[in-house]
Amino acid sequence: MRSGSSFIGDILQANDESFYLFEPHRSIQFGIRRRIVFHYLDGSNRTYTSFLNAAVDSLISWFTCDFKSLPLVFFEDGFLSYSRQAKAFRTCKDYKIKSDHFSKAEALEFCANVLDSLCLKSKHIIVKAIRIPLQVLEPIMDRFPRMRIIHLLRDPRAVIRSQMTYNVVQKFHLSSNATRYCNRVYRDVIAAERMEKLYVDRFYALNYEDLAGSPVKSAESLYNFLGMDFSSHIRTFVTNITSAGKSCNTPLCTVVSNSTEQVEKWRNKVSIDFVKIVDQSCAPLYSLMGIRSIPTDKALKDKSFSIKYRTGEFDMGDYRFA
Repeated sequence: MRSGSSFIGDILQANDESFYLFEPHRSIQFGIRRRIVFHYLDGSNRTYTSFLNAAVDSLISWFTCDFKSLPLVFFEDGFLSYSRQAKAFRTCKDYKIKSDHFSKAEALEFCANVLDSLCLKSKHIIVKAIRIPLQVLEPIMDRFPRMRIIHLLRDPRAVIRSQMTYNVVQKFHLSSNATRYCNRVYRDVIAAERMEKLYVDRFYALNYEDLAGSPVKSAESLYNFLGMDFSSHIRTFVTNITSAGKSCNTPLCTVVSNSTEQVEKWRNKVSIDFVKIVDQSCAPLYSLMGIRSIPTDKALKDKSFSIKYRTGEFDMGDYRFA
């Protein structure tokens, strides 16, 4: 969360041949946290004890355009409205219930078929996921030979500072929250190193800072990686949303501008005490990402002080946790 993934999602769903889902795991994860029984369109019920098991099952349903096999809580999530194609489900359901006098169950089944059809007609199926670790995707990569992964990374200080504005991270628990976040990203980076070797040409690592600094160039590279046509329409779309400031249509947008100044704007909004806590908590992750700690308030505010190690300057040793 707050890594720029919504921005990338909007860039990719701008392609007319894509079927995009915006954080579709959310309702499923929340349901498991509440320990609810999942109900399905065919009248069956299921209880999951592990979110990751449910996440894998759901991914398979999305990638095979089998929406009828998803739990009913998926269809109740307002995040469907952030997908250009999937928002048709809510329109369909409301229309069927009001005008055709369908029962709710009949409307759900009919409109799930509509999603199946839209998905099957699409050349590219795209899922934005912020809730699952990379290692969970390995068996799915084996099952779907055309599946590709874009792994998005952002400076943890920028991410955590942004999460604090939404109360995801609280000031009084900053150290523990930062440690937990960076440990998770650390495990993802280790998994990414392995997966890049296992799945050659199917894994793309992207830094948010590179994306925000050169959005059109980065977007074109993403499209090439995915085998999608980067048309003049897409180029204009990316230029417009980055020039205007706000980069997507969701409540948790990331503001993007084509300059390093904007990318590092967070440095003017945090204290050196905040930075020192995050730097200490995330030091092992920094060693993998090539990120510098910031020693003083002067260095924090001085944009000539690079927060990334330059090529050849950093020894990429292995500082993994025991």
